[in-house]
Amino acid sequence: AEAQAQKTGHTFLGWATDPAANTPDLSITGTTSITGITTYYAVYQHEIYTITFDYGDKRPYLTGTGIYGTSLGSLSGSSIEAASAAAVVEGYRLTGWKNQSNQIVNSSTTISGIATYYAVWTTIHALTFVTDGGILSPYATRSALDGNTITTWPTDPSKTGYHFTGWYTRPGGMEVTSGSIFTGSGTYYASWSAMSYTISLDPNHGNHAATTFAALYDSTLGDRLTNPSNRTGHNFAGWYANASGTGSPITSTASITGNAIYYAQ
Repeated sequence: AEAQAQKTGHTFLGWATDPAANTPDLSITGTTSITGITTYYAVYQHEIYTITFDYGDKRPYLTGTGIYGTSLGSLSGSSIEAASAAAVVEGYRLTGWKNQSNQIVNSSTTISGIATYYAVWTTIHALTFVTDGGILSPYATRSALDGNTITTWPTDPSKTGYHFTGWYTRPGGMEVTSGSIFTGSGTYYASWSAMSYTISLDPNHGNHAATTFAALYDSTLGDRLTNPSNRTGHNFAGWYANASGTGSPITSTASITGNAIYYAQ
């Protein structure tokens, strides 16, 4: 029988007299005659191994083939990059590959035999931000990987007559911020505080002293809209938005929308 040689990851093909030979050019057996000092060189062929990329129950697996000693990035068929690009699954993001020992592998991992690598999935949480009349009408959506923050935090909304005070799990609930870690999908609500405006009641030459008070946006004047003291020779006709008294009088049910001066007539 011909003498054999062994080399990890290679198949022995035979012997050659040229160290650079890719194919054997002689046969050496136990009866080969020795005629002098001679060197014979083993000729090997690299083993080619099948590599499987297993997505679990998310999608069918892919396979590639690679030569012993090369990397996962050089596979024929499906390389690790191609397998990663194919990992499009709604609600999940591929965050890497691991072997049976839970060690992370990548495109530079060396091929040493037949192997299966397993997809590492991370859940993507859907997050909805309800602005309740803010400029991001009616809502903004974002996503976050499980156990992570949001990559792009929503801009602060604005709303006429209100200050934005943050995002909350519910009115009066827990606040979430750009540093919050998300572990599930959810809806978050904008919190607002009404702006305060200055309301002045001008007696318009009457005997009533000028009155100034603060009122919140969208509240009503209510009982703060008091009648002024009598003005000699005049009957009080109401409060008006202008000193000349044109238009309709202001009533206690009028809503506050900004700073205002009302004039007695």
